[in-house]
Amino acid sequence: MIVCLDLGIRQVQTIDELRKCFYTEHVLECYFSGRLLQWLKKLSGYDCDNEARRVYAAKLQYTNVRDVLKELSDIFHVEIPELENDTLFEDYLKGLNAYYAKDYEAAEKYLGNVAYEYFESICGAPQYTLGKMYGLQQNHEKALRYFCDAANQGHAHSCYIVATA
Repeated sequence: MIVCLDLGIRQVQTIDELRKCFYTEHVLECYFSGRLLQWLKKLSGYDCDNEARRVYAAKLQYTNVRDVLKELSDIFHVEIPELENDTLFEDYLKGLNAYYAKDYEAAEKYLGNVAYEYFESICGAPQYTLGKMYGLQQNHEKALRYFCDAANQGHAHSCYIVATA
């Protein structure tokens, strides 16, 4: 049986594939929703018990997005250079923290600060998150505007959302 983890932009079947497609916002979304841990547990016959235990321990220990991201990068052996003293990336992480805490006012502030800055590892991600946030608030016009902006930066999942809207 093939077990896939849907990262939004593509499905992965192995930890190696996850490493190659380690897009910050998608991996964090899978982590916070619990899908990452469920997937790892289903892969238990494929020598990923250690990763599953560590992700489970991280869920118990960390709530701050920066700490979670550092732990996930360590678990999966993925480098995230922006984690080291990048103030704009720090605002992105603060925005994600606020988004996951449902503090949408703070999320808008921090994500708005970095929405139109370019980061290769999060290209279009702040706009995508803002689009999701406004979608949850039923402000579909504003959500679509942010999804369009993210799609214009090449954000794959936003392209899909805009195409189907």
